[in-house]
Amino acid sequence: MITNETNGFSSTASRSKRTILLYVLLVLISVFIATNSFTSHSSSIATWTQIGILSDFVHSVVVSIWIGGLMYILYVLFPNVIAISKNISGKTTQIISQPKSIVLLILSRFSVVSTISVGLVGITGLTMAWLHLQTLDELLLSNYGRTLIIKLSLVLPVIVLGGYNQFWIGRITKDLDFERENKSGPSKTRSSEKLSSLNKTVKIECILAASVLCAASFLTVTSPPVVTQDNDIIKSIAKGEMIPEKQSDFKRELETQGIPIVLVISPFVTGFNNFTINVLGINGDMGQISNVSMEFRKTDLSLGPIYAQLVRNNDTAYSAYGGYLSQAGEWDLKVTIKRSNLYDLNYRLSITVNNSADSMHQQHHVDTVETQNPSNEPSIFTPMVISLSVIMAALSTYFCINALNRMQVVQQHLGIRD
Repeated sequence: MITNETNGFSSTASRSKRTILLYVLLVLISVFIATNSFTSHSSSIATWTQIGILSDFVHSVVVSIWIGGLMYILYVLFPNVIAISKNISGKTTQIISQPKSIVLLILSRFSVVSTISVGLVGITGLTMAWLHLQTLDELLLSNYGRTLIIKLSLVLPVIVLGGYNQFWIGRITKDLDFERENKSGPSKTRSSEKLSSLNKTVKIECILAASVLCAASFLTVTSPPVVTQDNDIIKSIAKGEMIPEKQSDFKRELETQGIPIVLVISPFVTGFNNFTINVLGINGDMGQISNVSMEFRKTDLSLGPIYAQLVRNNDTAYSAYGGYLSQAGEWDLKVTIKRSNLYDLNYRLSITVNNSADSMHQQHHVDTVETQNPSNEPSIFTPMVISLSVIMAALSTYFCINALNRMQVVQQHLGIRD
């Protein structure tokens, strides 16, 4: 009697330690995801910054739970379901621990999690797209918009397959009768065939989900689209044209190895800016430029390094657009110009960035055209985003309620009570 009580106490203590370890891991992972969210594209938008960071954080967390759960079911549950059922049978006789029963129980519980996750992924994803895209041209013509379209085209079949799996889990729940071990053979065969089919569709869903993650990784390193007026500024600076007077920018001439360049940052505020580099050296002396990049790092080492690849506008001008100066304060910048068969050119400088153009301090100015902040304008996608978010919330709630009802049925058949 004492031995049984001791074993029970030891088992309870072991479960408590595992539970504590699980929560510690969850907190550490959440901190890691939150750190990424604070340095993401959403942290650099001019308005709705807190909403953008929160949406990015929630989006990353629920995607990890959803896709991580799918991977667990495919690569851990299905291959080891027989061993799991034997382990349960050896510890308790309160439930019927047939392999099919265990699979159905776990799938039913995960269905609740996945339906909630899909709803949150959809709503937060739409919110972030709404924050970064203002016009249809930005969606269809920018690299960011096209990458987002590719990601959405991969997400759609994943959601469809998830709905298909939900349907088959419901069918299997109705077909299996756990209280009758002498049930007719054909019905058992049908249930086994359905579970086998479910295994295949989950495998396809996992492959597509991995593709979605690949597309998302490209999206994180692709700068959101530039508004038309900002594009005009880049082209004018690259051509050396005079820009009408209105708003202050940053301009600095740098020189190394006898090769001067001009760096222009417009509008030079925290958030998204245009970065343009004009190489003033003679082409024959410069050699063939193969790559121009910039590195951004906070002087206090609280952020960075952040890298930006500049796009060639003509023989001497290169530009990039992005939220690389996402925080106010002092930044260390490094410009690297790679040349074929010649040494690289490295330019370094320190700049102080303030929250607005009106509060700039001790910085060189050039006159540029006044540009509107796209984040201050209402997006044309606002009605569509609101409608789709409401639809996603309604569908997620509907499927979640069905999943909860289905889980209760399975638990009743297995003799489990919460």
